[in-house]
Amino acid sequence: MKKTMMFGLGILLLSSCATMAGKEMKDGAMADGAMADKAGAPASYVLQRQPAADTKTADGLAANPVGNAEVTTTADTVSTTTKLTGMLPNTYYVAHFHVMGTDNNSGEADPNDPCKSNGDPILSSKMVAQSDAGGAVTLTGSVAKADVLKATYYNVHTSKDAEGTPADPGVACSAVTIK
Repeated sequence: MKKTMMFGLGILLLSSCATMAGKEMKDGAMADGAMADKAGAPASYVLQRQPAADTKTADGLAANPVGNAEVTTTADTVSTTTKLTGMLPNTYYVAHFHVMGTDNNSGEADPNDPCKSNGDPILSSKMVAQSDAGGAVTLTGSVAKADVLKATYYNVHTSKDAEGTPADPGVACSAVTIK
């Protein structure tokens, strides 16, 4: 009886691994930036530190962003929740989706790294929030799906103000796919 139960448990565990075949997970997120397989299921994107995060404040502080963006799509809407730690304390941040740009020396987009393409922001997807005293920030927002279908990356910037005027090219970024 015990051998049969253990064998059944082993089969169950292996079958659950098979559903993840081909997708590496990192901190609960798809490391390759892939969208979730189920419609309506959130896709989690690991945000990568960008060079602007190294900019130091007058106090000598710099951001060390760690976190992810969860993107949920429905037939008409894309909702995003971004949670980051390691940000500058009591500072405003702005996040939004971008289309692919052409900012590399050849004037053509590099599909392998959209975060370096300097693409135009999709302003209707703008989210603004202030970090707490410990440097944690959560940005949330929803936008019409049609507005962000051409988005290739999601970028978080330090903001100059509470209105969300970007102060830098971005402190954290991830390539995205909106379906």
